[in-house]
Amino acid sequence: FINRISSEAKPHHYSLFFLQAKDQHSVLQQMHEKMQDLYRTLSKFYVFDMKKYSLDEFFSDVKTFKEKFYVSM
Repeated sequence: FINRISSEAKPHHYSLFFLQAKDQHSVLQQMHEKMQDLYRTLSKFYVFDMKKYSLDEFFSDVKTFKEKFYVSM
C-alpha cells in the first residue's frame, strides 16, 4: 500500500492530516479550558475544593441527589 502512494502525494497527505489534527487539537483545548472555567464556577458556588473533589465525583453526587429527590416526592 505504501509503495503505491507517489512521493509527491505523501507530503500533501501529511500536511492535510497535520492541519486537521491541529484544528481539532485547538478546538479540544478550547473546550477543555471552558469546561475548567465552568467547573471552577461550580466549585465556588457549591463551595468545594476542585483539587479534592473531582468532576466525576461531583456529577455522580448530583445524579444521586436527583434520583433520591425524585423518589422522595
